[in-house]
Amino acid sequence: MKVSLNWLKEYIEINLTSEEISHHLTMLGLEIEHLEKTKDDTIFEISVTTNRGDCLSIIGLAGEISLINNKDIHHPPLFNQEPSLDVQRLLAVFIKEKELCPRYSGRVIKNIKITPSPSWIQERLISCGIKPVNNIVDITNFVLMEYGQPMHAFDYDLISERRIIVRRAEKGERIKTLDNQEISLDSEILVIADQNKPIAIAGIIGGSETAINNNTTNILLESAYFKPVTIRKNSQKLNITTESSYRFERDMDLLKTTIALERATELILKDNPSSLVSTIYDLQELPYQKTIVALNIDKVNSILGTFFPLEEIINILKKLKLEIITFKDKDLTLEVPSFRKDISREIDVIEEIARVYGYNKIPTSLYNLRIDDFLKEETFDDLFYKFTNQIKNILNSLGLYETINYPFLRKKWLKYVPFSSDHPVTIQNPLNEEENIMAPTLLFSFLNCISSNIKKGNNDLKIYEIGKTYHQLISQPLPNEITNLAGALTGKKTKIFWGKETLEVDIFDLTGILEKLCLELGIEKLSYQPFYFLGFLPSLSYQIIHRHEYLGIIGEISPELLDEFKISQKILYFELNLDYLIKIINLKKEFKPLPKYPPNFRDVSLVTKEKVSYELILNLIQEINHPYIKEVNLFDVYRGPQIPQDCKSLAFRITYQSLEETLSDEKVDKLHQLVINNLTHKLNAQLR
Repeated sequence: MKVSLNWLKEYIEINLTSEEISHHLTMLGLEIEHLEKTKDDTIFEISVTTNRGDCLSIIGLAGEISLINNKDIHHPPLFNQEPSLDVQRLLAVFIKEKELCPRYSGRVIKNIKITPSPSWIQERLISCGIKPVNNIVDITNFVLMEYGQPMHAFDYDLISERRIIVRRAEKGERIKTLDNQEISLDSEILVIADQNKPIAIAGIIGGSETAINNNTTNILLESAYFKPVTIRKNSQKLNITTESSYRFERDMDLLKTTIALERATELILKDNPSSLVSTIYDLQELPYQKTIVALNIDKVNSILGTFFPLEEIINILKKLKLEIITFKDKDLTLEVPSFRKDISREIDVIEEIARVYGYNKIPTSLYNLRIDDFLKEETFDDLFYKFTNQIKNILNSLGLYETINYPFLRKKWLKYVPFSSDHPVTIQNPLNEEENIMAPTLLFSFLNCISSNIKKGNNDLKIYEIGKTYHQLISQPLPNEITNLAGALTGKKTKIFWGKETLEVDIFDLTGILEKLCLELGIEKLSYQPFYFLGFLPSLSYQIIHRHEYLGIIGEISPELLDEFKISQKILYFELNLDYLIKIINLKKEFKPLPKYPPNFRDVSLVTKEKVSYELILNLIQEINHPYIKEVNLFDVYRGPQIPQDCKSLAFRITYQSLEETLSDEKVDKLHQLVINNLTHKLNAQLR
């Protein structure tokens, strides 16, 4: 939202520079995306969180600034004359969908002359990025920016039977909108209709048939409240976003509809002083429910780690327009203002107190813990939080960057899901109709992220993510949520150096990262078993195993899947079940003395069947469980004319060492022969 500093100054005294305002608003939780200085004004482009719809207006922002400079807001004048027309004789309003439209307010104004709006209104609208149209439309947009309340103006004489009906559209009904789109409606769409037809899509956009035109002399001003989720669904469904829909989606103030009407009327009469004004037709089907919150002063200081005196807290509550209803000892009962939809619990009020006081002013101190807190056994949630932070630190130290992606995928990608996805978890009301499936894997969000980075010239990537995956079991009504850890490498191992060739990443870089991670977390070495997963190269596709339990997948992504994301460079990827990984972490360190005595080395070369893995050989050697066997390293794999078909030669070196003595050749040879006999017997292998 664009906001003019000069416009803001009309409602509150400001003695701060634009940079100071940006800083303070940022500290209050409003993101200043851009600041543009013109010849005689400053334009702020402000991003507001979805739960702060009250800040999508000039007066709302003035309220935030008042928290900084302790100045009062100057509210603009409202219409306060005696109406000359009875709206009951001019209009009938019927709300058929009371849950979707709890309140509808309207006013008829006659003897209007359509002209360009005054230059000062046009200047204000242009500064906010809104194109002026005419005096009536501009005033509705002006009030929208001023109060945050969307409004719409109809040509009163074009409304059939002078009836307004808030209802669902009938299947097959059509409407031509103000931007000349011909839209087909269905029963999910909420509309404003007259006796014969829809004349506006509720909360989103008006229809062209009843639009204000140069011949308009009588108007109906509409100011209503619509259920946010309804507007969001319909806006997404129709792919139409307007200033009105953007605000209605963020839950506006139910009590502001008539205030906006009075303000718009005041502005219209300035330009049309001889116009006739009706009373307000105010149909409120559902009563406003006040939000009452209990607050304990000691709880405030306990949670924030502060020592605020009572007077300080009460002063902040007054700034926030939180009315104190009852006050006994240190317990308060507060009434939340209607425009603060984000405050409903005690913790919300405590957060507001911290926000207004200033997070940066709260001293850093150790939380007051009782000895019992240290004796409590850690829950899985405690361990999960602690270990995920440790995992992030390890991966960051290895040069990987954390990513956060959307957990949705497109239906066409299901054929590439590495494991069974017969029952995908679908979303009834997706943000994007194409991406309506909850992701059973983090793979596709990674590919999206990598594709986006490559398009921007970031070709060499090392990234990871900790995120939820979703799996529907037939036996359970709700899907399982499993937390996974995924990582990917692509591009060059290192940046270009003079005189040194840069190599592409390979599978061993990825397994090296996993081995380092496991080493730091005290997890026994993982094993990799060939297993073809969809979306992976058959020759580089493995399942990750820990103690015979499936832990995850690792491999290189197939060219077919890369083509789906327009990626032309190879990508290596792993994904682990983090919930399982957390359970096997062992941070207890076992220290061993450095050996005083020299090691002995023996090499052995075996001809085995092709299917025999080095891991199997390693396990057979470890089964002997002799303290002198310290290390086994594979140093050669050979296939050739001297080796039978379907066989291979594996050469490895075994390190023998004692902590208590220097081993004689006789002892080493005897133990080495035991190892060879065990391998040749159990593997049906031959010495080479």
